[in-house]
Amino acid sequence: MAARHNLRLSEAQLAEIIRRSKVRVVTPSPEPKTKSRVLTKKYAFERKLQQHCEAERLRVPVLEYKFLKDRKFRFDLAWVDLKIACEIDGMVHRIKKQWLSDMEKMNLARENGWSVVHVTPKMISTGQAIALIRRALNPQERP
Repeated sequence: MAARHNLRLSEAQLAEIIRRSKVRVVTPSPEPKTKSRVLTKKYAFERKLQQHCEAERLRVPVLEYKFLKDRKFRFDLAWVDLKIACEIDGMVHRIKKQWLSDMEKMNLARENGWSVVHVTPKMISTGQAIALIRRALNPQERP
């Protein structure tokens, strides 16, 4: 039967043993904030509206569609072949710099043949947004 020894080492002694034995000690690092969490939160309304389209059996839009090759502008949702887009305008769109950028984006979209539906997060929650999109995708349903 093996004898049990009560062995106590100082931190310096332990460090020396680890160094000599070439054992790697890996300390767990705190879990980093992943991009997927950020993206999930950032695009929550876009995904919700995309799910509404699926539930209503409408054509499913492309998310974050870059409609001009030489510009940074993207539509929140786009039905590319129909040249119909949807922009979700939250509070950030009230900032002067963002508002001016939005104006430029909408003018470029219009010049390139795009129709853009503007909605708010509240309109998504109440169902108004999906009604506007349905009418945009199906012109015969317009009043």
